Amino acid sequence: YFTYFRDRLTDTTVINYTPYEARIIGSFVQLGQKERARELLEFLMRDRRPAAWNHWAEVVWRNPRMARFIGDMPHTWVGSDFLRSVLAMFCYERDSDGAHLLASGIPDQWIQGPRGVGVENLPTIHGLISYTLKGRGRQVVAEITGSFDARNHPLILASPLRGTVRSAKVNGRGTPLTEKGEIVIASLPAMVTLVYR
Repeated sequence: YFTYFRDRLTDTTVINYTPYEARIIGSFVQLGQKERARELLEFLMRDRRPAAWNHWAEVVWRNPRMARFIGDMPHTWVGSDFLRSVLAMFCYERDSDGAHLLASGIPDQWIQGPRGVGVENLPTIHGLISYTLKGRGRQVVAEITGSFDARNHPLILASPLRGTVRSAKVNGRGTPLTEKGEIVIASLPAMVTLVYR
């Protein structure tokens, strides 16, 4: 799919598409391919028509002025796929172990921005989660709060930035990383400090 997606960006013979592809953003996140997720998200965001309406038609034409079939506007199936995928960027439940993964799909640029990135009162089956991520150089600080029952259900902070973590602390104490480079959060609130190589 990603090869097709990339080729289509410059292939002028492709004159339209259906933005149901929003669902693939979440698939990329769960495959650990957050840069691909970001690239597809940015592409779709550019194709909202009209942009100020913050929605997609069922069919998007390369030429926005082409008078052809566009289907439903707004297209709620596309919208629901978009919301589910963006939610996965912030938190999703991993099938293999039931763990809730935080931040596995958030682009590095959002974390390193002047205000960082965050989410407030994100609902999960085991309670609400709020967190912020702020990156400065080779360090990221995550503040995680909420009613999520981390003592009885796995809560994991995925490494927010690409690269190798040199050290991790949870509430001021050094903590080991899992084999996948993740940080297990045993209770909330938690302040996690990561330093990258």
